[in-house]
Amino acid sequence: MAEVRLLVHHLGVGALAKYGLLAGVVVGILMTIAGYVAWTAFSSSGGFASLAQTLLGDGQSSSVASLQRAITTGSVMSVVVVLAAVQVVTTVVVAVLGGLAYNAAVRFTGGVMLGFSSARAFRPGR
Repeated sequence: MAEVRLLVHHLGVGALAKYGLLAGVVVGILMTIAGYVAWTAFSSSGGFASLAQTLLGDGQSSSVASLQRAITTGSVMSVVVVLAAVQVVTTVVVAVLGGLAYNAAVRFTGGVMLGFSSARAFRPGR
């Protein structure tokens, strides 16, 4: 019967920052792609006319045209990219703060013990 135990008593803050940055960049890229797809679907499905009708009540074509000129794909994507950048920074900060909190808690708890064993698990009724 082989048994492996791992005691996690310290997390490297630099490593957590790197992993947080990697996760943040991946989620930021996915946010940017999802924002582009959602915006393209909204603008090509007549969302402007529906929005103008909801806001103005009659859906005047001049209002729809002015709304389309005011809100372009470039302006929407710039907002999405800024939100993705804020999300990346937030993910890194939360990862580092979580690691610091874990390192502070380890002083009181002693860490987390992870164990693996090759023995068969107990299964009642067999």
